[in-house]
Amino acid sequence: MAFIEDLQNFQAFIIPEHKNRYNCCICFELAIDPFKANCGCIYCRNCLFAYEGALCPTNQCHLEPLVHEDCISVKADLKNVKIRCPIDNCHKDVPCGSYRSHFMNWPEFLRERLYRVVLVD
Repeated sequence: MAFIEDLQNFQAFIIPEHKNRYNCCICFELAIDPFKANCGCIYCRNCLFAYEGALCPTNQCHLEPLVHEDCISVKADLKNVKIRCPIDNCHKDVPCGSYRSHFMNWPEFLRERLYRVVLVD
């Protein structure tokens, strides 16, 4: 999913109100392939399956079997996480799900400079 890749690459530009909402409760990074447990805590798929405890590490509730629908709702929510566009003089708050189309509206030289700064450094 392209928007997940955008979120990973542009984590530094996620607006503060959305910054920690989708962090994994185990690795504390943006949840990759997110799962939401019955208690509402969010985990990366890999972190959750590697975790050997039966209790949520955040609130110590019993982890019930995960429901696939919860996972889907978290992924859908991630499309609405807003990235503050880092291109010079823009700084719009753009939902991650539509960031690529926003990004493609900028001249190529600005996109290349942003690519070097964000994705290479």
